[in-house]
Amino acid sequence: MSLVQNAAVLVAGQLVSKLFTFSLNQLLLSYTSPSALGVSQLIEFVLDYIFFLSREALRLTIAKLPATPQLAPARLQWTVNYSFLTFVIYLVLGTPIVYWKIVCNDHNIFSLLGTFSVHHVVTAIALCVVCELLAESYYNVNQYVKLDFKTRTKIESLAGFVRCIVQFLTVVLAAPRLGLQRSDIDAYVFGYLAGQLSYSFAIFILYWYSFSFQIFKPKKVQLKGSVSAAWFEPASWAYFQSIFVQQLFKNFLTVGDRFVTTSLLPIQTQGYYSFISNYGSLIARILFAPLEESTRITIGSFFKDTSADGQKEREDFRQLALCLANVSKIYTYLLTLLVVFAPLNTRFLLSLVFRNFNSDEVVSAFKIYWVYVLLLALNGILEALFQSLFHSKEIVNRHSIFMFVNSVVFLSSLVLLIAEFDYGLNGLILANMVNMAMRIVYCWQAVHRFIREKAELLQTPFYLNMSRFTPFLAAAFLLSLFQYTYFHGEVTNWKQFLLSALCGVALVFLVLVNEVFIPRMKRKHD
Repeated sequence: MSLVQNAAVLVAGQLVSKLFTFSLNQLLLSYTSPSALGVSQLIEFVLDYIFFLSREALRLTIAKLPATPQLAPARLQWTVNYSFLTFVIYLVLGTPIVYWKIVCNDHNIFSLLGTFSVHHVVTAIALCVVCELLAESYYNVNQYVKLDFKTRTKIESLAGFVRCIVQFLTVVLAAPRLGLQRSDIDAYVFGYLAGQLSYSFAIFILYWYSFSFQIFKPKKVQLKGSVSAAWFEPASWAYFQSIFVQQLFKNFLTVGDRFVTTSLLPIQTQGYYSFISNYGSLIARILFAPLEESTRITIGSFFKDTSADGQKEREDFRQLALCLANVSKIYTYLLTLLVVFAPLNTRFLLSLVFRNFNSDEVVSAFKIYWVYVLLLALNGILEALFQSLFHSKEIVNRHSIFMFVNSVVFLSSLVLLIAEFDYGLNGLILANMVNMAMRIVYCWQAVHRFIREKAELLQTPFYLNMSRFTPFLAAAFLLSLFQYTYFHGEVTNWKQFLLSALCGVALVFLVLVNEVFIPRMKRKHD
């Protein structure tokens, strides 16, 4: 199989695994509470951060190792040596994280647990980490030396299935046999730890089996003609030292909010946010992520040929306008439908599916989160455009500086809204909205300036015709006003829900009129 085919197999395998995971998790949520979800999410955060610290920079370094046929044996051993370095990083940097976030937890999560102690949780975390780091040498050889995406897909998909099944069976069947109620915090945390342990162990065993139980050991490499042996290839070692610090900084900017929230918010509120973000961002992941990726691929092919004549650039510019017209059409319709109907029906849908999470705090936060999803979607597509259109080192450096400033503002607003103003869950979502709004403005200005300059240079008009959405947006506004007035702010029963659904059908019909019937009539008239 080619590299592209292998990548496609990997994506498909991960998609199936995620769908299966999502389905079983929905069943589990009916047995759990916000506090149980908060404890498990804290443990997951610690594991994810340890794995990032231990593996990410090393994997990037291994990918940079020389790949000439003459150095193939040396490259294999260097890969193994770097893989075992993960244990050193874990011991030096990972164990303090466990001590800080688990042992010295500000909210004393173990007062919520009746069966488990700090020693049980720390031992489970250590076993998970050790198993997956033992598999690291096999993973890296398979991924970067053999380029075998198919094996990786099979192993990760199977391990994901094992985790889901073990977690589900532990909560539903095993926990009651141990004297735990399915709704207990202990039962869900026990199931989560059992599932994570089974995943880590399966990853190690399956990778080990794929290499016929071969045992890799770190050892020095001596190249032909060299006077001394070395553990690591010199150029890659220098790269690792530089990239490691950069990755630490980049990751902190990415997950810094989780460090703040796990320290400032109660465990129950953390569980609420995990629930809201998982379901709220699900729409963004399912609907908008594929659009972002296709936009990035399509527009990334424009304006690449610097030696192209003016005609080729004009054609690229026209294609860019066509692509953005289609994107603006999809986003206008989908986001309008989301904002009009999602907040209104939140309480009723939660009462049907997730009664454990149907509190006033969650409903209020969810309504704000739907607006955040709108910003999340706009930021995603604008950053995809920005990354596709701009490649110069100067622009990339300016964007990096902006991201640093934006991260400082975000973390500051997070602490201010939660610690000073005591906005709690709503404060966390509002801080995220500030973060997204700043990024949207930055990317919008850059993309708008690019389009304006290109239009002037090529003397080619750029027109999206946003006025064509005016009837749809006006109808959406009137329907929204009618619903909020008639339902007194939110849907509370089946009769109101069905009426709201009819309003949604009416808006969808208006979309069909705008995009199918009117263009068809115009073509017939012409």
